[in-house]
Amino acid sequence: MQVVKAHERSFEVTPLAEKGERVSFIAFDPKNAAWFRGRDARGVVGYFPVGWFRIDEAGGLAEALRDYDAAELTVAVGEEIELIESFGEWCRVETGQGLGWIPVACCRS
Repeated sequence: MQVVKAHERSFEVTPLAEKGERVSFIAFDPKNAAWFRGRDARGVVGYFPVGWFRIDEAGGLAEALRDYDAAELTVAVGEEIELIESFGEWCRVETGQGLGWIPVACCRS
């Protein structure tokens, strides 16, 4: 698959969570219901996919159901990528840079 729209990563430091680890739940993302804003164990604030976490909104915690790395990639039009999975408005891809996230719009025409 090729990139159809360029994307530049937004953050240098992104949140991480290992399966079973808890992160602080801040709020659901009003622009993308498939994601929530939270803080990982290192104190890094960012976005997490709702389906990858067991969320206790009242308790302010979310437990990771699988390993998660929010690394975003910078990609150029025409760059070859392998689509791993999509979640909401983002897709996880493999490139020459490694594994990471880019907006779905970069993968589709």
